Amino acid sequence: MPRRALFSLAVTLVGCSLLLGQDEAKSKSGPPPGSVLPGPFEALNVNGPAKGRYHCLVCKFGLNPTVLVFARESGKENAAGLQALLEKLDAAAEKHQAKNFGAAVVFLTPDAASSVNNPAETDVDKLAQEAAVREALVAKLGGKADKLKNVIVATYPPEGPKGYDIAPKADVTVLFYRKLKMIDNFAFGPGELTEQAADAVMQKVESELGAKKK
Repeated sequence: MPRRALFSLAVTLVGCSLLLGQDEAKSKSGPPPGSVLPGPFEALNVNGPAKGRYHCLVCKFGLNPTVLVFARESGKENAAGLQALLEKLDAAAEKHQAKNFGAAVVFLTPDAASSVNNPAETDVDKLAQEAAVREALVAKLGGKADKLKNVIVATYPPEGPKGYDIAPKADVTVLFYRKLKMIDNFAFGPGELTEQAADAVMQKVESELGAKKK
């Protein structure tokens, strides 16, 4: 093969590897499959038994099979796909009550800032302003929560819980775990969470829940 052709092929292969690396980096968000969940965290619950309070969702679901969704509240491009996923999770939680399957969505937004997740903040005026913003946020998320019977809706600051490594470019990160060990992880950038993608997530969930215990 001529040198010029070899050089062109090498450039093409390098370019492809860089693009694949970018896609791979984009898709990584949250703990990988096989790893242990980083730990508990307190999120402001919008509905459920701890409605209006800070409560640990990881503690609530314990060792049961769980889907924990982290969604950026600003991620409008995935709104329809996210709603479809939450509705499917809601139905799955109803269907698999005997297996204690649990599901929750944590909306990540700066409006969720509080002294609970930022104890270093002591400015009284700023804390009062944050409280007013949170109240408005809870009222807005309440509309989403009212449509769900079994999925807990909560909120947390945009960086996500410590150790969970929620990628800034990931609009939606879906963690599926059992006994605090990750089974699978799905990450979606803007516009990537389609209803078909939601179906793929649910196929994995249903497959796992339907499998007989060894």
